Amino acid sequence: GTTGGSMLTAGGILFDNQLRAADGQTGKMLADGGPQGFKGGGYASPAIAGNLFVHFRGNEGHVVALQPTNGGISYQRVGGGTLRKPDGKRDPEGEKYKKELRARAERAVKQGLLPYVDLPKAHGSWADTYGSSPVFHGDRMYVRTRMALYCIGR
Repeated sequence: GTTGGSMLTAGGILFDNQLRAADGQTGKMLADGGPQGFKGGGYASPAIAGNLFVHFRGNEGHVVALQPTNGGISYQRVGGGTLRKPDGKRDPEGEKYKKELRARAERAVKQGLLPYVDLPKAHGSWADTYGSSPVFHGDRMYVRTRMALYCIGR
């Protein structure tokens, strides 16, 4: 299958965003994905924070932290959750922007410039949809949504 994220290398092993593992020298498949029940994918790439894999599953802010075992080709889930804005509310500017984009696309369809409107409703609000990979610096994690850049840490 195809994935949207970039490859990650750790200890000579290559990982995709579904955490399928391949030997970095030979390309031989070592593991067929993350732990039981792990649903990788989306646009984000996995990241390494210390000795953990941190990965967004899908595009709605679901994040999981995995401890590699068995030489890096097995995993144990050690944390996770869902990232939300501090107040838990959707960003009205993001919703306004999403409506504006839909209106522009609908006008382009009427003018014959686009064959159809392609703005999926299942992607959440444009304010809280995560299409980026987490980045770590010191004791902080940075993550970008479609409308904001968040810093999580001290």
